[in-house]
Amino acid sequence: MSPLQLEKAADLKELAEFAKAIWLEHWKPLLPEGQTEYMIEMFHSEKVMKKQIEEDRYHYFYLRNEEGRVGYTALSVKEDQLFLSKLYMLKEYRRRGFGTAAFELIKGFAAAHSLPKITLTVKRTNTPAIDAYLKWGFKIAKSIDTDIGSGFVMPDYVMEYTL
Repeated sequence: MSPLQLEKAADLKELAEFAKAIWLEHWKPLLPEGQTEYMIEMFHSEKVMKKQIEEDRYHYFYLRNEEGRVGYTALSVKEDQLFLSKLYMLKEYRRRGFGTAAFELIKGFAAAHSLPKITLTVKRTNTPAIDAYLKWGFKIAKSIDTDIGSGFVMPDYVMEYTL
């Protein structure tokens, strides 16, 4: 595996299309009818990303190696923690160590911003992701159910990692 790097996402329209492709491939078979498209529009659209960057201290990055872009991540700098909002890989790069390499970069980002903790939310039925986070040293802090509108509820775990 070649070294992974963070590449600042400058063109949010391009990133939104990249995210949409990953989401449709991965989540459409796992979520109720219509929820994948709804979540893409509510959380991964160009308009939403722009607002998050301007108002919520979000940073969007492609995850890239010598082959090109293999995934993307979104990080939000909070007062006392880094919120890992998104970490998604293209299908052909999953389960090949790229997530672990990405997490090392994310820990470096948190350390560079003097943030002692990383938090995230993960769907309670997303066993592969939960297993990866636990392997990386995250702990399950609590279970939450978040109403995201249009009759959809996200049953998540809040997970925490201490640097």
